[in-house]
Amino acid sequence: MSSPHKYIKALYPSRMLFGCLFILGAMCSFVLSAFADPEINLKGTFITDKMLQKMGCLTVDGHVLHSECNLTFVMDLTKPFHTPEKFTFVVTQGPADDTSNAAGLQFCFLKKNEAVCEPALSPDGVALSDKSPSFLHGPPGPSWPYNEWGSASVIHLAKPGLGPLLEVNPYEFTGGPGAPFGIVIFAYRPMSDTFELIFSGTSHGNVNAETRLITTGPLAGDVAADFPTERAPYPYEVTLYRLTASEHYIKVLDYDGKSRWGDGNGLAVIDAEMPEIEKRLGVWKADQPLPTPPTMPASCKSVRMHNDLEWCN
Repeated sequence: MSSPHKYIKALYPSRMLFGCLFILGAMCSFVLSAFADPEINLKGTFITDKMLQKMGCLTVDGHVLHSECNLTFVMDLTKPFHTPEKFTFVVTQGPADDTSNAAGLQFCFLKKNEAVCEPALSPDGVALSDKSPSFLHGPPGPSWPYNEWGSASVIHLAKPGLGPLLEVNPYEFTGGPGAPFGIVIFAYRPMSDTFELIFSGTSHGNVNAETRLITTGPLAGDVAADFPTERAPYPYEVTLYRLTASEHYIKVLDYDGKSRWGDGNGLAVIDAEMPEIEKRLGVWKADQPLPTPPTMPASCKSVRMHNDLEWCN
């Protein structure tokens, strides 16, 4: 099949009917009579009913299959991570509840196209801030807040000795402004042939907060986060997590930045604070060129130092 089926509603009958349109009648009758395990093709990756049942997406009542969730996203991880067996990252989502609120997302890793689903677990010792209510303290489940799919990318870091990372960016729909958006990072462990969650955190867009995986430069692989404080003159708390050689995260910086709410700087807080972050880590000096923001706002013609911050002109 080449059609990317996104949802699994009425999955078994619809998929069998679709297949019948392209198969000779006699062959289709044989498949139906044998009650074969059909497959769904989503972005070139095949997911069988057996896998979906293992993930809780399908239940079987006699010979009738019932859809319990939507198949939201599928990514083949075999080539990017050079795994010896086939690995597939699968995102599913349960149906809306009585209030029409979307159910939480579930992240799974399928190995060798078998019905083995390993749910993501929350990493130990990683929190954006002790006062951050948005940090995920437990594994995905009923309390997992993300209910809107965003994106997933394989990040190849511009730093020797570090393997690629899987970065996932889900969201939480709250019905109001400033909905939380997340960053979830996985590393592949060749010795155990598994994927491990090594970072998880969320930010709120209506307060200019951000959590960012840095992909280039001397801090490639590290995660920078800013979180607005409630202490006058309302500085942003800036935190940096260093990706170690063993691909775990440790907190190495946590300070009150010079950035203020509504200070007029067109740069993101992390970009404004980057000279100070790099100076504290010993990788930048005042006589060197300023760090280059990965995305320059359209309103910025150039950058300069102003009030100990990288500033948008």
